[in-house]
Amino acid sequence: MHGEPRAASVRARTDCKLWLLDRDTFRKIMVTAGQRSMQNRTKFLDKVSLLSDLQQFEKFKIAEAMEMRTFNEGDTIIR
Repeated sequence: MHGEPRAASVRARTDCKLWLLDRDTFRKIMVTAGQRSMQNRTKFLDKVSLLSDLQQFEKFKIAEAMEMRTFNEGDTIIR
């Protein structure tokens, strides 16, 4: 379940330094990053004239489903 300690062990194979990030800080970072990503996506969709008739909520739903993909020059994107 969420919020419960993990039942796993990690063992170092060599001497190392470990940096600890507490759960609350990690969650705040992830929420902030997610919000920033959604803002960037919706700003992009606001610039697409084909979508200009959509309400902001509809654009938000599209932004939620978007995922970034990288293509090389000459790649077939749509067939």
